[in-house]
Amino acid sequence: MLSPEIRAYDNQVRKAGYCVIPNVIPAAACEPLRQHLHSIGTKLRRKEGYTSLQVSAVMGLLSVDQSVAQYLADQRVLAILESLLGKNIRISFTSLLINELRKRRTNMHADWPFN
Repeated sequence: MLSPEIRAYDNQVRKAGYCVIPNVIPAAACEPLRQHLHSIGTKLRRKEGYTSLQVSAVMGLLSVDQSVAQYLADQRVLAILESLLGKNIRISFTSLLINELRKRRTNMHADWPFN
């Protein structure tokens, strides 16, 4: 049985394709997390992407850094995912993508399963 809060998020996702869950990442943690992830991106970025696209990219982020795992595993996030997809869910891949300063805006882009 879904709580009223989770039911509202579930309905929002089904209606609009997304929902915003407040405070999954607490406000006080945002800047330290941003700084930490930027340092990971700078240290481990794929040089060809940085040079040609001005993007720092780290594929398979969770295999090298688990700082965002607790937010991905937030109970509200998991409850919504389970209501939509069932109990056997998993995150199969994560990426860190940082558009660097002075990067020019480019066309919209989507990866599988949307392309």
